Amino acid sequence: MVSSIKHMIGIAGTTGALIAVWLSVEAVIRRIRPCGDISRAALLDVLRWAVAGLGALGILVGYGYADLVAVSGIAWFAAIAVLIVVLYRSAHLPYLSPAWEPVTS
Repeated sequence: MVSSIKHMIGIAGTTGALIAVWLSVEAVIRRIRPCGDISRAALLDVLRWAVAGLGALGILVGYGYADLVAVSGIAWFAAIAVLIVVLYRSAHLPYLSPAWEPVTS
């Protein structure tokens, strides 16, 4: 009984973390896309899908549904690292500053 509760808490924690990453990147994409930086928005979109997909695969691997422990772990870590680097490099953009306001057309 206790181990099943721990598993459910683990799944809920991982799912919550993946949702938090998804929503954080969505907020950045919504600020970038109207300014015309389509390539950076597309890259962030691909990276969030990679992080979410590999994270979901990691949940399945943890329960023995797939035999890709090393591959999924390394790929997920690489996707997270690239996402962090792209977000960090995007932080200096003027349209991500707190004082920026979108141009109304």
